[in-house]
Order: sequence, then structure tokens, then C-alpha cells
Amino acid sequence: MLILAVGSASAQHKIDLSQVQYPEIEYLNLGNPGPTGKEIRVNNLYMEEGGVPLLPVMGEIHYNRMDARYWRDALLKMKASGINIVATYCIWNLHEEFEGELSWKGNLDLRRFILLCDELGLKVHLRIRPYCNAEIRNGGLPDWIVNNANLETRSNDPLYLAYSRRWYESIFEQVRGLLYKDGGPIMAIQLENEYVKHGQIIPHLTTLKQMAVDIGFDVPIYSMTHWMDSEYPKGEIIPYAGFYIEAPWTAHGKEEIPTGNFEFFTYNRLSDNIGTDIIKLDGDVESLSGEGNDSPFFTCEIGVGTTAFYQRRAVVPEEMAGEMINLRLGCGANLMGYYMYAGGTNPIGKATTMQSSGPRVSYDYQAPIREYGTLGTVMQEVKKYNYFMNDWGTDLASMVAYLPTSNQKRENLQWAVRSDGKKGYLFCSNYLYKHDREDYKKVQFTVKLKEETIRMPRQKTTVKGGTYFFWPFNLELGGI
Repeated sequence: MLILAVGSASAQHKIDLSQVQYPEIEYLNLGNPGPTGKEIRVNNLYMEEGGVPLLPVMGEIHYNRMDARYWRDALLKMKASGINIVATYCIWNLHEEFEGELSWKGNLDLRRFILLCDELGLKVHLRIRPYCNAEIRNGGLPDWIVNNANLETRSNDPLYLAYSRRWYESIFEQVRGLLYKDGGPIMAIQLENEYVKHGQIIPHLTTLKQMAVDIGFDVPIYSMTHWMDSEYPKGEIIPYAGFYIEAPWTAHGKEEIPTGNFEFFTYNRLSDNIGTDIIKLDGDVESLSGEGNDSPFFTCEIGVGTTAFYQRRAVVPEEMAGEMINLRLGCGANLMGYYMYAGGTNPIGKATTMQSSGPRVSYDYQAPIREYGTLGTVMQEVKKYNYFMNDWGTDLASMVAYLPTSNQKRENLQWAVRSDGKKGYLFCSNYLYKHDREDYKKVQFTVKLKEETIRMPRQKTTVKGGTYFFWPFNLELGGI
């Protein structure tokens, strides 16, 4: 990527948006948008409901990893803290540990869980995938599938697809009548998770989607996690991104996690090679190319906490949670999906503990809502941003993210602007996980728009190390 030299400190804090072109809005042709007046549609920038742009806040909770008696308590806490979409995995091996012994009772009662979400006014993003990872045994695939020598898992192998169809059908019978088009809360379906088999991504994902549609899963949104590869079925399935502060699955003991690309303002989603094909440069401004930007920047795995592995048991500071969200908003994220939002407990199977590489039982994840229902330390940071997205998401969702190319020199103060050409927000980050950042003195940001130039603050200030914030400009507040 082109990196432009920055001649002076003052040049680091200027951005010229007077000539940038707002991307053309193009709507994706997905599933049934739902009831009249409440249609959920997605374009290349954002989601809207009833024609109104949204910046949804989604939180992951696993009904099958929680005692059903506490579902309501957890869901109410999620809603009270600003969550409006519930994401949940249907974990196959928890429902069918042994072939033909499907269970949807007790803590596995999916229909009861969905009905409860509906009662509480929460939409549902149902992750039906055959494979989920989720630190569960075999990524959720039952042992009798994994040990079957006559099939290739996670492929278009006919036998594997036949078993997957049966699994999809069994889920559909549990949620029949609860889809968004029926007036129910299920507005999105995830078809597979972390699928990175080169050459098979598009064929396999489109096959799973067609299978789901044929069975009856006709919903406004179909999604996939977009890990490590830019290939995906464009226009048919929306790729969702993920970002984790800690990665105990890649590091051991006290070994330090390398500073990640995601800890700075950048368009790259997930890693350094994702998203670069939709970036263009206009002078000292990095922006999205309207021609290549065919999917919105949606996330499903913003990790504000982390799970513990035996080899690494990191504790994530609460400030990093706020910084993580601040960075994603500044980079243009238009669906904030947290993983996990409510911690859980791995059930003990009849034959195995069901755990994979994490703890055998606990799935606390240092989440905003902890495993036993208490509020995590990150909640106070998370809920402030959630409330902001709830109240101001309609304005923010339609604003494009613009990044000064000075960000590419990481010693510089990191900042970004989201704007519709007249109003917007300036996001700033001077916080880096486990590293000190210097104080930047005599800082004044200059944003040149088509009709005016704005300077913030009026007098130069010091941006201290360890701080992050956003400032609005030209917003109307109560008629002012």
C-alpha cells in the first residue's frame, strides 16, 4: 500500500475531504426483507429497517451453554446495556451427540429461547452452520460425523451435505413461523463459520445457502465469517469480520501477542491482506472505492474479552474494550457484533466433556455479562458505546470513514473521520495494548469539507498516551 511521507506534525492532523466522492448506494439482493414498513435491507454501506439506516448492536449468547432458568436474566441485561440483536450458535454435537438422538429439550430448547427473545423485543441472528468452532469439540460437528470415513466434512461431499441438510431441517422445524417475514425475530442466518478452504469457499457456501433457502430459511440476511481470504459469494452472502484483543489460540504463557494491524485505524478487515482491494487514495486521504465496495463492514466477533486456554490465561483491561469499539467505528464498522457478550458453561456430554482446547467447563470469556450473571469490568466501557450507537446510529451509519494516510506511519497520532460531507465525527486513538504511547502536544485537527473548514479544538491541546475518544461536528442537538 502506498505510504505518503508526512513533513510536519501539523500535517499529521489535517484531512481534505472537499473533493472526495460519496460512494453510490447499491442494495444487495438477499432474502425476504420482511413485513411492510419494517423491511430489513442491506446496501454496500449499511443496514436499514423501514428505509431508516441502522447501526445495530449484536451480542453473542449461547442458549445451549446456559441454564434455561437464567436466559431471561441474561437477555434483559443484554437489552438494558444496548444490545438489539442476539446472535446464537446452534451447536450440533450438543443437540445430537449420538446419531439419531436429537434433543431440543431443557437447555437445548431453541424454540423457547427464540420466543423469549421475541417477547423481549430482541431480533435474532441464528448461526445454524454445521461447523462453528466456538471452542467446542470438533467445532460443533458430532463425533459420528467426524469419524465417518465415508465422507469429507465441510465440503460438497454428497453424504456430508445429506447429513447437513438433515441438521438444517431439524433446526427449521424448531423455528418454523418465527422468521422475520412471519413477524418473528429471526432476521439473519449464518451458513458456515471460519471457512477458508481455497477454491471451495464460493461453491460450498452457495450450496449451503441454497439448501437453507429450499428448506424454508427465507430471511433478510445470509452471513459468513470472513477469515483470511477475500473470496466470498458477493451479493449473496455478507462477510462478517472479527477482531480479538487477545489470541490464546496462537500464543503461549506470558509470550506477548504481537501488535496487530487492527490496533490502528485501517480499512483492512481482520488482517493485512483483507479489504485492500476496495481502497483508493485521494491525496492524503484513504477512502473506500465505490466500485469495489460491494458489502458493508459488518462484524460478528468483536472480542472485548477473551477465553482462557490452559497455555494462556490473559486478562484483558477494560480500557481496551472501549478502544476496540472506538477503532472499529472510526474505520467504518456498521454492525457491532460482540463475541461473547454473555459467558456460558460447556455442558458435559455422555461420552466426552465437549471442550476443545479451552477449559473443560467454563466459557466465561471475560464477557460484559460473566458466566454466572455478574457484570464484567468491560461492561462500563461497552455500554457507553452501545448507547451511542442506539441513539446516533442512524446518522453514523450513512457516514463514510476517511483515514489520513499519516496513520500508516504508526508513530503518528491515530485518527479518522466519518462524514456525509457536511457533518460527522472525528475518532482518535492514542492507546496501544501493553505498550506506552507518547503524549502528542499542540494538537489541533483540521477537517476541510466542501463548504467549510473545521478545526478542533479551538485551541491546541495535548492528547495523552492511553486516551481514545470521538468528537462530533455540525450535529444538531435539540435544535442547536
